Amino acid sequence: GNGSYSWTGPGGFTSSDQNPVVATAGTYTLTVTGANGCTSQASADVLLDADAPIATAIGGSIDCDLGTFQLIGTADQSNVSFSWTGPNGFLSTQQDPVVSDTGLYVLVVTATNGCTGSDSAQVSNDCSDCPPLIIDCGPDVTVECGTSLHPLDIGHPIFRKDPGCPEVFVNWTDQWFGTCPYTLVRTWTATDSLGLVETCVQTITVIDTQAPELLFVPGDITVNCDAVPEPTDNVIASDNCKEWIPVSFVETSIPGNCPGSYILERTWSATDDCGNTASQTQVITVQDILPPQLMGVPQDTTVQCQEMPPPAPIWAVDACDLNVSVQFNEQINPGQCAGSYTVVRTWAATDACGNTAVAVQLVLVIDTTPPNIVGVPGDVTVECNSVPPADHVLWATDNCKQPWTVVSQDSIVPGACEGAYTILRIWSTADDCGNATTATQMITVVDNTPPTIVGVPDDVTVSCDSVPPADQVLWAEDNCKQPWTVVSQDSIVPGNGACFYTILRTWATADDCGNTVSAMQVITVIDTELPALDDTVDGTLGTSDNEAQTTGISDLEAGDVQVQAFPNPFRENCTIVFTPTAAANALLQVLDVRGRIVGELLQSPVQAGVTYRVPFDAAGMSAGTYTYRLILDQQLLTGRIMLN
Repeated sequence: GNGSYSWTGPGGFTSSDQNPVVATAGTYTLTVTGANGCTSQASADVLLDADAPIATAIGGSIDCDLGTFQLIGTADQSNVSFSWTGPNGFLSTQQDPVVSDTGLYVLVVTATNGCTGSDSAQVSNDCSDCPPLIIDCGPDVTVECGTSLHPLDIGHPIFRKDPGCPEVFVNWTDQWFGTCPYTLVRTWTATDSLGLVETCVQTITVIDTQAPELLFVPGDITVNCDAVPEPTDNVIASDNCKEWIPVSFVETSIPGNCPGSYILERTWSATDDCGNTASQTQVITVQDILPPQLMGVPQDTTVQCQEMPPPAPIWAVDACDLNVSVQFNEQINPGQCAGSYTVVRTWAATDACGNTAVAVQLVLVIDTTPPNIVGVPGDVTVECNSVPPADHVLWATDNCKQPWTVVSQDSIVPGACEGAYTILRIWSTADDCGNATTATQMITVVDNTPPTIVGVPDDVTVSCDSVPPADQVLWAEDNCKQPWTVVSQDSIVPGNGACFYTILRTWATADDCGNTVSAMQVITVIDTELPALDDTVDGTLGTSDNEAQTTGISDLEAGDVQVQAFPNPFRENCTIVFTPTAAANALLQVLDVRGRIVGELLQSPVQAGVTYRVPFDAAGMSAGTYTYRLILDQQLLTGRIMLN
């Protein structure tokens, strides 16, 4: 793999080979270090096989005359097989083969149990006068790791180069021992063309006195407490003796004068196999120079005095202090009136390092809302005698002060007559900031009520010699003016004969607004001493506009005739109902207060016991008192009806 190998074993054995060859029985421990610095261990037991044969190989010098040499192979066991290998691909299964080449020959003896033993023997050629193949093996050397170990760089043996001597062929093998320092055992082998072989050993001791080099360590910095960087994973160690060395990290915090101010020391270290250590420290100066941030601060605002918002719930956020408290202060600056002022709201927050943040909201309180007058009565139309009293006190409410009373003032707008006018009842007030308000009730005063004539005498029936005197003076009373006198006027309705007639005595008047009233007394004049009459009716019933009607009088005696008018009073239409007790010629008329006939309702014969319903349509007529007159032959019946 890409890791390094380290073997330890009996007798101080060490090796960095992946698959070393050992000759001593015991427990061997392997430590493998990966490229990431992680290590893993395993152990293996090497046992001595007592049943393996022991081989012995005996070499020597080539016979100068024969040019050959016979190798001798022996074993401590019988029934074994022999196998030789040597220079130039030599192979033989003879126990004592004959060879002609110089060099190293290896004997492998195999027992019947499959175990093997080996040995080697050198065959040389001493027949030449040439010097040895290896003249000088060279000195052992000690070098720093990382130095090139190539023979051309650190030195090699001096080999024979004499003319006339066989050519020398050289190779070498390296074997490593130990970890730090470690030893390179370099075995040199020289062979000439005659098969002469010579070896020598050069020992190279590799030491490590240089510490690793740390790469990509960040430099010192100064940051705010909320910007401390995470430790980097990019730091690596470079070493002159090993491709990869693990790096350790330690962080130390040195407190400052407040929680957000301190120093971080980050140290990276690396130690190579020889204990050479390198370390490098990054110093991070952490400071807290930023004030907290106040959250939820409202904007400046302008409000009516009744709309003052409560202080907002402000909180503070700080990069270094999780528990920053907020202090609140409110100051009121008076304005020109009670409902106009300025509220200065201040929030302040200070973190543990003394950094302070301040926020201010200005609330401009104004009063532009006029008061409200409560309970203003609605506009009304009243008769002149029902005008609501003046100096009506109401309450004014305001958004900025307590309620207060407001007294009305009346303004009279004359009308067409004394009893008809308009009252503008005005309530006016203002609050402390000069916001004024006015409420008005319009009272329309009318005089639609006619006067009342007081003391109108009852209807009477008198003898012709007992008629009450005319020009009787009565009093008229009105809801809008003082009483005044009213003089009567008589209207004579002729009857049958000089002593049989009706006096319609009428009192009529009007107030200043033209409301008229009339009252009537019906005086029925009769002659209580009747002459003898024929059985026939002398005369006819006739009609003419605005003329009184006459009938002849017979001796027909009428019983009690009931006459009714309904509804009474009425509007436009009224019905007059009567039931004669005897058959007669009937005349039914309606007269106004001046005795003028305004309606001819009936002129026809009627039957006894039959009920007659005669309608009266007063459309277009003036309101007032009217008289109906029913003449049944010689019988006269009258009554009053009221048109509203």
